[in-house]
Amino acid sequence: MAISLAIPEKPKSCKRTYVLDEELCESFDQYVRAAKEQYPEVTESMILTEMLRVQMTKDRAFQQWRKTQGLNGQKTKEG
Repeated sequence: MAISLAIPEKPKSCKRTYVLDEELCESFDQYVRAAKEQYPEVTESMILTEMLRVQMTKDRAFQQWRKTQGLNGQKTKEG
């Protein structure tokens, strides 16, 4: 199976902790296993980072909100 995410080089990172529902956790674990077949060196963090990047890039409402906040392309310290 081919994974459609392009995994970039490791950038600067921050650490976050989230609680996910069990079904999503199981699906994510399956996704990680599939990704590792294609990219053995990939980590869960790298996969999740790219998934979030893809989703936020495609989310037009979020992109519009960022523009109204003057945050387009800027990093924030909120979290």
